Amino acid sequence: MTPPLAGNSSAGISPRALTVNYFLLSGGELLSKLAAFFAFTRLGRVLGAARYGSIEFAIALIVLFSWPVAFGLEEYGSREIARRRHAGLPNQLALAYEIALLRLLLAFTSLAVLACVIWMLPRSAEDKQLLAAYGASLLLLPYLTHWFFQGCDDMAWSGLLSILRNSTFAVLVLVFFNVNRPLYHVGIYECAAVAVTALAGFWGLHRRFRTGIASPRISVRLHLWPHLSAAAPIGFATLSAIALWYLPTLILGLRAEPRVLGEFGVAHRITISLHTFVWLYFVNLLPSLTRAAHDRRGLRELLAASLTLSTWGALLVALLGVVAAGPLIDRSYGAGFHGAVPVLATLIVIIPIMMISGHYRYSLVAAGQQKWLMRWSLLAAGVTLITALLASRAGSMGGASAILAGGLVQLVLTYRSVRRHVVDLPFWRPLARPCLAFCVAVGLHLLLAPFSPVAAAVVSPAAFLLALWIFERRRLLQGIALLGRSRQERAA
Repeated sequence: MTPPLAGNSSAGISPRALTVNYFLLSGGELLSKLAAFFAFTRLGRVLGAARYGSIEFAIALIVLFSWPVAFGLEEYGSREIARRRHAGLPNQLALAYEIALLRLLLAFTSLAVLACVIWMLPRSAEDKQLLAAYGASLLLLPYLTHWFFQGCDDMAWSGLLSILRNSTFAVLVLVFFNVNRPLYHVGIYECAAVAVTALAGFWGLHRRFRTGIASPRISVRLHLWPHLSAAAPIGFATLSAIALWYLPTLILGLRAEPRVLGEFGVAHRITISLHTFVWLYFVNLLPSLTRAAHDRRGLRELLAASLTLSTWGALLVALLGVVAAGPLIDRSYGAGFHGAVPVLATLIVIIPIMMISGHYRYSLVAAGQQKWLMRWSLLAAGVTLITALLASRAGSMGGASAILAGGLVQLVLTYRSVRRHVVDLPFWRPLARPCLAFCVAVGLHLLLAPFSPVAAAVVSPAAFLLALWIFERRRLLQGIALLGRSRQERAA
C-alpha cells in the first residue's frame, strides 16, 4: 500500500511523520502476518481442507463474539488519547483504565452468551472444544494496549505488539501441533499469544511512562456509560464490518460441505490478512483526519492526495492477487486446496474497494458523523447476509460474491454521506486513472494467460506500474525527495 500523505499543516502532523508511522505499523503487521501465514499454512497442510474448515469456522464465530469486547472502544480510545495529548499523562492513563474495565465487563457478558451458543450449535464435540478454547481469549482481550500507543502516535510499539502476538501463536503451532493433536490446542495457543502480548503492553507502558493511577474510583454512570455511549456508533459500524467479512464463513460452515468451507477459508484468510494493511493505513491516518476535520480545504487536499496514491497501491495488490492466486495457493497449502484459486482471484478485488471506502468511513468518524457510518454499514451487512444466503448453493464463490456486494454498497452510501455532511469531494477524479490502468492490466492478463502464463504474469503488472509512473511520477518523486530531506536534516 502507498503511505498516507498530508498536504497541509492543519492535519497537525508532517507528511514524513505520517509516512514513517505507516511504515512502522505496516512493517510490524507484515512480519506479524508472515508469522500467521506460516502457522495457518502448517495447519492447512496437516489437517486437510475439510478439517481445516473447522478452525476457520471457530475463528469467524470468535471474531463475532469479540465484537462486544471491543464495541468501538479501541478506535474511540485512540481518538480520545490523541485529543487529550495536552491534557496530561494522568488523564490519558485514567481513560485507559476506564476503557479496560468497561471492556472486561463486556467480555464476561460475551463469554456467557458464547457458552450458550456453543451448547446449541450442531457441531461435533471436537469443534465445540475448539470454540471453548478460543472463547477463553475473550477475557484477555481487554488487557491489550495497542490502541493506546496508536493514540500517542507511537506506532513502533503498536507494531511490536502485533508482531509478538502472531509470532507467539506461530511458534506454538509450528513447534507443538501435529495431526495427532486435538483441535482445541489451537485455541490454547491463541490464548497464550494474547496473554504474552498483554504483558508486553503493560511493560511498554511502564517503561515509557513509569507512573500509574493513584486509587482510581470508577463510576458506571459518570465514567463508563459516557464512553460506551460515545463509542456505540463506531461499535455498531464495526459489527457491520465483522458481519461483512465473516458472515459468509459462518453461513458456509452451517450449509456447505466441510471441504468447501476449508477452500473458502484459505482465500478469505489471505484476503483479510492483506486487508489488515488497509485498516492500518486508516488507523495511522485517523488522528490527522480528526485534526483536519474542521478545515474543509485542508481535509479535501488530504483526502484527494491520499485517495489517489492509496488506490494505486490497493489496485496493484489486487492485480498481483489475480495473477498469483494459483501458484500462491498450490505452493502454500497444497493441491488439496486448489479449489480456492478462483475464490481468491475474485475476493481480492475487495481490497481496493475497502481502501477507497475507508477514506469516507474514517472521514465520518473524524468529523463526528459516526451515525451515518453506523447506518450504512449495518445496511451493507444486511446485503452481505442476504447475498450469502441466496448464493450459498454456489459454494465458496457465493461467499466471495456476498463480501463484494456488501463492500460496494458501503462504498457508495458512505461517499454520499461524506459529500453531504463533511466535505464536497469528487468521486471519479482521484480514481479514474488507477482504475483504468487496472482494467487494462487485467485485460492483458486474461488475453495472454491462455497462451503464456509467464508472459501474462510479467506483462500485466509491468503495464500497471508503467501507468503509475506516467501518471504519478511527480508525486512519487516528491515523496522520495521529502524522505531524503528528512534523512539529511537528521544527519546535520
